[in-house]
Amino acid sequence: MSRVKNTLLNSKVNLIFYTLTTLISIYSRKIFLNYLGAEYLGLGTTVGNLLSLLNLAELGMGTAIAYSLYTPLYNNDKQQIEYIVSILGYLYKRIGILITTLGIILSLFLPHIFKKSQISETAIYATFFSYLLGSTISYFINYKQLLLIADQKNYLVTVYLNSTTICKIMVQILVVIYSKGNFYFYLIIEVIFTLIQALLINHRVSKEYNWLKPQLITRKIIIHKYDKILSNVKQIFSHHLASFVLTQTDQLLIFAFLSLKMVTYYSNYLLVIQKLIILSNQILSSNLAGIGHLIASNNYSKIKGVFQELLVLRYWAAGIIIFCLYQFLPLFINLWIGPQFILNKYILVLLLINSFIIITRQTVDNFLTGYGIFKDTWAPWTEAGLNIIFSIALGSKFGITGILMGTTISLIAIVVIWKPCLLYKSGFKESVRNYWTSITGYIILCFTCMIFMNYFLSHTFIKIDNKYFLFIIQVIIGICGYSLLYTSSLYVTSKAMRTLLLRFWNLIKNDSK
Repeated sequence: MSRVKNTLLNSKVNLIFYTLTTLISIYSRKIFLNYLGAEYLGLGTTVGNLLSLLNLAELGMGTAIAYSLYTPLYNNDKQQIEYIVSILGYLYKRIGILITTLGIILSLFLPHIFKKSQISETAIYATFFSYLLGSTISYFINYKQLLLIADQKNYLVTVYLNSTTICKIMVQILVVIYSKGNFYFYLIIEVIFTLIQALLINHRVSKEYNWLKPQLITRKIIIHKYDKILSNVKQIFSHHLASFVLTQTDQLLIFAFLSLKMVTYYSNYLLVIQKLIILSNQILSSNLAGIGHLIASNNYSKIKGVFQELLVLRYWAAGIIIFCLYQFLPLFINLWIGPQFILNKYILVLLLINSFIIITRQTVDNFLTGYGIFKDTWAPWTEAGLNIIFSIALGSKFGITGILMGTTISLIAIVVIWKPCLLYKSGFKESVRNYWTSITGYIILCFTCMIFMNYFLSHTFIKIDNKYFLFIIQVIIGICGYSLLYTSSLYVTSKAMRTLLLRFWNLIKNDSK
């Protein structure tokens, strides 16, 4: 199957399951808030963030090894694939042991960490060890799924992961309702389905690659024969650190400065925002392995052309997502769980600025990964340092707003400014000037269209008594209007957008024959 067809298949499957998981997540969130309460949901979120810190022990091995698989998969070198997967198994099992040990040590400090909470120590420990088990299972059982992802068959991973997740949430809803909010039953279901999920994916990998027979690997073999992988691991670890700081510390700092309840209020917003970011990533990053294969072909003009098309596609998607969230997220929160959960507009604006950067950064990140460029180990440490310093300094004074401002400062310094410079210098080996010209135009168009549509919607009056139906009509008008305006503007001003739309049109015509 070609790279384009694999990308489209991955995107279709991701879109289907994204829609299903989004609907059930939004519905279940309200049920869990009603039956379990904001503090228990905040506990689960905070424990998950703490365990993410332990997962830094993974050191970026998954990314490094996925990069190492692109060329042998492209060449169908089964022996090399077998060796690399064997290394993955050897390393991941030892990481699993390390994370389990660190988790047990961390558990000794849980009473001190959650001393302000009204939740019992039994519930805190039950939550922690349930999540710890789920975190370590992938290292002991489920590590082979990386081969599917590197081989552009992540649609299979998506099917198994999301099918079991949907079933798990449905069972949890029933259990919570009929047990009248028993939190321990909720956790038991979490553990059972995590095990089922891991076993199903492992079985699928064995069926898909029945020739795969992992070898007995020793530390000496890895050091002498695969020192390049270990070199990449050391470099990628730094990048994983920055990713953790960006995605996890905000909620930990909100817990530290405020409360578990405020973590839940914040995570309500984050749930919706992350669902849309995940949608864009699942659809637009289905070509990640394809980028690795494309770079392996050494066709420079094609590599650069694909980069420009994916770049404009990212800015197009980010513009639509940010417009919708700014215009409709507070209204949605009000209809979904009530006006008491609405945060102030400064928090929303900062969340959307950070989200815009996170969505648009992926094209540059994916090509850096495809080229295997991880040498800027200073950059993520700087990013993490800026984030923590500014988030703590500003958070202690301005609360959630200050914490988010710290994240914005670190994102602009490293992600917006430094990363593109590195890609153009070490990957494309040309001036970064054209990149800045392109994205400046995309950003200006994005926010100009947003201002125009915001004015149009504020002066459009629709009289419908049903508030839910009125909200749906407003969303449809807003999305369609903004999408048409922004797409037309990009089509007129960007050659990459015209090429991209022509490519999609040709694919549609070929599929219809």
